[in-house]
Amino acid sequence: MTINEAITALGCSKRDAQFILAALLDKPESHILIHKSEVLTDEQRQSVLHAAERLAHGEPVQYVIGMWEFMSLPFYVGEGVLIPRGDTEHVCEKAEAILRKNAMPVLLDLCTGSGAIPIALVHSLPALTAYGVDISEKALEYARKNAKLNGVESRLTLSVADVMDKGFYTSNIFFDVITCNPPYIPTGDIALLDKSVQDFEPISALDGGADGLDFYRFISENALSSLKDGGSLIFEVGIGQATDVAEIMKRHGYVSVAIQKDYSGIERVVTGEKRRLS
Repeated sequence: MTINEAITALGCSKRDAQFILAALLDKPESHILIHKSEVLTDEQRQSVLHAAERLAHGEPVQYVIGMWEFMSLPFYVGEGVLIPRGDTEHVCEKAEAILRKNAMPVLLDLCTGSGAIPIALVHSLPALTAYGVDISEKALEYARKNAKLNGVESRLTLSVADVMDKGFYTSNIFFDVITCNPPYIPTGDIALLDKSVQDFEPISALDGGADGLDFYRFISENALSSLKDGGSLIFEVGIGQATDVAEIMKRHGYVSVAIQKDYSGIERVVTGEKRRLS
């Protein structure tokens, strides 16, 4: 089997096939493009056929590769953890701009999943101490591996916690920034998602209740007690949710509530501050 034949055998788009082959062969994508007549070893051929079988069953490309990039950093991904997406990079950018204003900032990331947000921020900000929580131990297994992969495990504490439990917000630690990319798909819309998402990515990381806003309501109400005065709560939101989330935050007393668009012009990030007492 040649590289060109392997591209066809994978049975996906040419772009995805080239990306997968580069990962399987541990070669740059330019190698795949230039050396299409190169003959694969028997071991490489078996890897391609196994990948093709997984793709045929609807498994996401990212899971087949086992790695994905977020904020220019590598992350392990696989069944049981949500794949980091480019939309979430806007949350990191907003959080980083705020955290850089503090000498020794402290971050809490709720629904941390693969750990993408806190790992990227700790990697970028040497003075930052971060905490990440998720209800899924499986997801946290990936987060721990990713923290080690990116050399930040000493400054990131990861733990199992239910962010929809009022008791979680009674800690004596107070944060400059709390970030959250919560489940925000309305329950009735889950069945409309791409089959690869429904079958492989964790539904618990997607289902945001009847209107998709359950987590925003609960976290907005309870996270205030964990923020420092002037601290910020930063949410990623789904398409069409920004105005509702901003109103939820305002009702709970957040000030300077702002909506930020992504590069496609979609309202993607909502930020609010805890009012300063003085």
